[in-house]
Amino acid sequence: MPQQAIIISPDEVLVGTLSRGLASAEVCGHPTAMGYYPEIAEIRQIIDASEAPVAVVLFDLAGQSHALELIRRLRETHPAVVTLAVDRAPSRASFNGATEAGAWGYLAPPFDIGPLAEHFQLSEHAPNTAPAADPAPEPAQTEAEADAGQGQLISFMPVQGGNGASTVALHVAQSLARDPEAKSLLLDFDFHSGTIAFRLRLKPQHTVAELLEQNSLSDEDWARLTTVSNGFHVLVAPPSNTAVTVEMLSRIPNALESARQAFQFTVVDLPDPLFSSSRTILKMSDRVYLVCTPEITSLHLARRKAQQLRDAGVANERLGLLVNRVGAWGSFQPSEVQRVVGAPVVWTLDNDYASLHQATLAGGLVAESSSLGKQFHAFADHMRATLQNNSAVRA
Repeated sequence: MPQQAIIISPDEVLVGTLSRGLASAEVCGHPTAMGYYPEIAEIRQIIDASEAPVAVVLFDLAGQSHALELIRRLRETHPAVVTLAVDRAPSRASFNGATEAGAWGYLAPPFDIGPLAEHFQLSEHAPNTAPAADPAPEPAQTEAEADAGQGQLISFMPVQGGNGASTVALHVAQSLARDPEAKSLLLDFDFHSGTIAFRLRLKPQHTVAELLEQNSLSDEDWARLTTVSNGFHVLVAPPSNTAVTVEMLSRIPNALESARQAFQFTVVDLPDPLFSSSRTILKMSDRVYLVCTPEITSLHLARRKAQQLRDAGVANERLGLLVNRVGAWGSFQPSEVQRVVGAPVVWTLDNDYASLHQATLAGGLVAESSSLGKQFHAFADHMRATLQNNSAVRA
């Protein structure tokens, strides 16, 4: 059964343009068009009652306040549905508003749907449509099914030092821990210049070095080794890279598998060099986020790093680009960056140096009520939904 799209716009010309773009990109069949801004309950009812699964909803920003509120409300109950904010002309203010509302994408002329379809990997949301087979004996548990009960491993790697990967990893770990039923762990694997301990003003007794000394780990071991800060568990990098031996690095797979069993989410902060230890972690990761900034040098390095990660065994579907500090570049266009780098732009974050500087001085995180704090939470929600969708597809 093909997936479905909904277009919410009072502009018939825009509806036609978007419909043709969706069809040419083979995103869906003929979309459902709504020529007005409905109540959120009506949208939810259409999605729930649709015979074909609704994969994407496009919101015309002509009625911006209505559109952004609908995006915000829809994500509360249907986080797996891709939400696109559509503008008549590129606007930095509209882009920021859409990002803060939690939209998965921002679309402006020339309405290039193709890269966005690839970016969001909408085919991942399509259900298994294979015809039902005759009853068969219960098969042995597959590897995917065996992993279904395990936690998720998420890695953040900067394109170059100073791009903000540690900041993102730190705030994502905290955002994921907002769910009282989810335990979140942050591992600082930057043995040369890890900053997590400094940022949180931690002086823990144990570090990742002690983790890698263990041959096996129980829940009690994790409770003993980690420090709880801001609601999530932390294991910081050792004060010197000399504390980690080659033999200890060989235990990384065992340590990460144990983390999967003990925590629903394990967030790994990686250094920018592609060390052998990083390659091991990257291959095991469910998602790898390459963090860059919109400056041309960073984008050039991102293109090179993305290819290095593919060569290291990171599949395209597990790799995404997170562009940090976009407020420093007013003409930012995700589709252009995707073409330059060759990797999908998964998320963007505004440049808010003042909030980050204040948080660092205080030894904590940016205020959750701030614009940047809300963006971190929105990204974590998006990431959680993506991981859940991937798990459902594998199962």
